[in-house]
Amino acid sequence: MLGLMLHLPVLHSQSESPEFDHDSLTELTVPSFANSVPFKVLLNAILDKHSEAYKWFLHHGRRFREAKGIIVNTFGELERYAIESLAVGETPKVYAVGPIIDVEGNKQFQFQFQFQSQSSREVIIRSG
Repeated sequence: MLGLMLHLPVLHSQSESPEFDHDSLTELTVPSFANSVPFKVLLNAILDKHSEAYKWFLHHGRRFREAKGIIVNTFGELERYAIESLAVGETPKVYAVGPIIDVEGNKQFQFQFQFQSQSSREVIIRSG
């Protein structure tokens, strides 16, 4: 989903239609996806340019590009193609920090961010 969200502003600027054709057999090429995806498998809400979900995805897709880095709950061996393709171009650095899983199924993770120093801008993330 991160790759699609980051690519949505590009799609938005290339399309003059008020919505993408959900029933179309056309396949969407997203740079971070190993394979193209048929429009019909995507959520209707992010295909309708007037929906709040679409506006939210578009806004945050633009805002993510302003970040210095993006933390993702995954690991390189699972999503190597996506992580490597996101490293190309103007996408902020992606930090794969996972897997973060709740093996007991009833706890919520709380993260504490610690800034090591102002000059280095390093962040340590601890789960508590």
